[in-house]
Amino acid sequence: MARIFDGPDAPRRFRILGASHLLSVTVFVLLNALIVVFRARIRDTALDTILRLLIASLLLANELGLSLWRIRFRLWTIQTSLPLHLCGVSVILAAVMLCTRSFAVFELTYFWAMGGALQGLLTPDVEGYDFPHFRFLTTIISHGLIVTANLTMVFVLGMRPTFVSYLKSMAVVNAYAVAMLLFNRATGANYGFLCRKPETPTLFDVLGPWPWYLLSLEAIAWVLSFLFLIPFLLV
Repeated sequence: MARIFDGPDAPRRFRILGASHLLSVTVFVLLNALIVVFRARIRDTALDTILRLLIASLLLANELGLSLWRIRFRLWTIQTSLPLHLCGVSVILAAVMLCTRSFAVFELTYFWAMGGALQGLLTPDVEGYDFPHFRFLTTIISHGLIVTANLTMVFVLGMRPTFVSYLKSMAVVNAYAVAMLLFNRATGANYGFLCRKPETPTLFDVLGPWPWYLLSLEAIAWVLSFLFLIPFLLV
């Protein structure tokens, strides 16, 4: 079995819905369930501050750790290692949101978390590395904690996205896509997977070839984000 900090020559045996993947998802389901169940006991207490700062710290430390691992094995490049995938941006924004209790940031990250990070947790791009490899852990932790951060804002702090939040989020994500397309073209990168699909199996694989899968992603983003808004429109 690979050791946690092995380099790029470590075995790559990850399987979608394999034992390690299902266990990881289960851990985050239980974590989020505990936050929902005990939300009243957490709200307006020191536990609220501790929980938010702990999640924010883990998100940032996880992102920094991934960069240090890449630097250690000379894998860090501007084309692959900047936090410019949507989930990388969400990591930073979620940490800011948790520390500042910012509703303006929550309006964006709620939809990105539930529509993007959640999908990334269910079909993670771990580059083939399996548990307990560090690359596997960083991917699962970042996507899982982005979801947890936003659910904490909903259930503990009582924040509610609105229809205007939905429109703002979609406008920003489309502006981000345009900016990343230009950046990718200038650097040869593939941030946002806007220029080609991930190498490991993901939702992208059923959406057609490039560039048509971008249109499919756009439609899915609008529909999926609205589905996660509906509970707040009904209550």
